[in-house]
Amino acid sequence: MLRSNCISKVFVSNTTPPVPGCIGDRVPSYNTSYNTSYNTSYNTSTSPTPPHHQHLHITNTSTTPITPTLWERTLFAMVLLHDLASDHPDQFMLVRNQQELASLLGKKANGQKILGGLIGSEGSHALEGDLANIQRLYDAGFRMMSLQHFFDNKLGGSLHGNSGAGLSEFGRQAIREMDRLGIMIDVSHSSEQVVSDVLTLTATPLIVSHTGLQGHCPNQRNISDELMTRIAAGGGIIGIGYWHAAVCDISPKSIVKAISYGIDLLGVEHISLGSDFDGAVTTAFDAAELAVLTHEMLKAGYSADDIRAVMGGNMVRFLQQHLPLQ
Repeated sequence: MLRSNCISKVFVSNTTPPVPGCIGDRVPSYNTSYNTSYNTSYNTSTSPTPPHHQHLHITNTSTTPITPTLWERTLFAMVLLHDLASDHPDQFMLVRNQQELASLLGKKANGQKILGGLIGSEGSHALEGDLANIQRLYDAGFRMMSLQHFFDNKLGGSLHGNSGAGLSEFGRQAIREMDRLGIMIDVSHSSEQVVSDVLTLTATPLIVSHTGLQGHCPNQRNISDELMTRIAAGGGIIGIGYWHAAVCDISPKSIVKAISYGIDLLGVEHISLGSDFDGAVTTAFDAAELAVLTHEMLKAGYSADDIRAVMGGNMVRFLQQHLPLQ
């Protein structure tokens, strides 16, 4: 899953460095200023792949570094991801609908070593208060949006913010628009009041893409078990993270204890992996070593079916149910 929080590290200047953990090897260095007049209104029904980054209108009018807006950064990273899929179709593909997901799964079943990427935004700060940007992001390939990140924003309170506020009026309008488009809603960093408000406002199953569980690891990062129970009751899915604030101990054994707690509380069908492999957190293993979790689940006595469900089956099923058809 590719979340656009990574693009917060993209700084378009004279010497743009690689972006650790994100898409840095794809970020060009421009000895230019950044001009925001590039096209963001292409029609994905006739042009499913947006213009490549060389089509951004970059003008060499100044040598002073310019910091793009969050909206510009989001579009910039999105174009690079589309380029990545276009340039390396045998290794990476974007997943924007059920048809593309089925294609990805078919290729993997046939032994092809290919990765799939689902584009989502973390925090929705890139909306910049404009509801029309939700449609624009959807047209650009975004299929999941989280509402907050590390601070309160125009949609409402963050789990880490000062207000503890619920959804703002703009936040309510944004939820309705996401619902209309079929965008999956992620409440990973939302305040408890925002989560409660979203559950009241929509019957759409929610994602908590990377989190821990309060009853297993009590701290500010993890919302209450009561809210998690409401999310699961609505058909939602919870991704258990691998970093200290989520699980209180980053060992594989402790992560599986958190998974076990979630299974006992919510049911195995609602638990998935939520690594948060974004380069900003410390984990005890990387994506090539996920078998350590399988090993610990086997040691804990879980069946092969339950392990398959947690290790990816539940998330695949959720995407099959909630991505657009085509």
